[in-house]
Amino acid sequence: MFGFKSLAAAAAAALCSALPGGAVTLNENLAGDTTSSAPFFWGQKVSLDAGGPWNDIAFSFYDQNTDPLAIGALFLVSQEFAGTPDALSDTAPGVLASAQAENDMYSFASNVVLQGGEDYWFYTGSALSLTGGAASGDPDEQYYLAGTGGSGYFSFQDGVNHSLTGSLVEAETDAIAPVPLPAGLVLLVSALGGFGLLRARKAV
Repeated sequence: MFGFKSLAAAAAAALCSALPGGAVTLNENLAGDTTSSAPFFWGQKVSLDAGGPWNDIAFSFYDQNTDPLAIGALFLVSQEFAGTPDALSDTAPGVLASAQAENDMYSFASNVVLQGGEDYWFYTGSALSLTGGAASGDPDEQYYLAGTGGSGYFSFQDGVNHSLTGSLVEAETDAIAPVPLPAGLVLLVSALGGFGLLRARKAV
């Protein structure tokens, strides 16, 4: 397979760290056991199930030790990118947003929202050595590889090891605040309550 060499890798481990509160896994493939022979520029297509929408989007690739890996920038794109890695920017055709690597993941701004039932593409702005080479069972899954920043991408019908998470966007509801009684009405109610108490005492 182009760009990968076989390794005697251990079975892929499940994510050992707990997801942030409310986060769910939207797309994941940890089945690959081969690592790129050199750093490359990568792209990964993901197809989301129906549902959502989701925000607080986070994406991670994985290295040969099945540890999360993120370097440089990651671009979220609404279509297959026809340019070169050097042409990726926030203003490039189809680019929806970008995120910088932090703590071995790419975390997008909270106003970035993914819709259920849609396809999205994630492209790295830096060259990385990644693990992958196994299909997730999704016939539409594809990954993309470019040897240099100025070269075009090759596409392949399987996946790079990755994990995509997000949080369900809650529907906004207008809370109904209690309406305060006018001051005069409050006094009247208090007075009536006092009269009732006096009557009760007289009756006794």
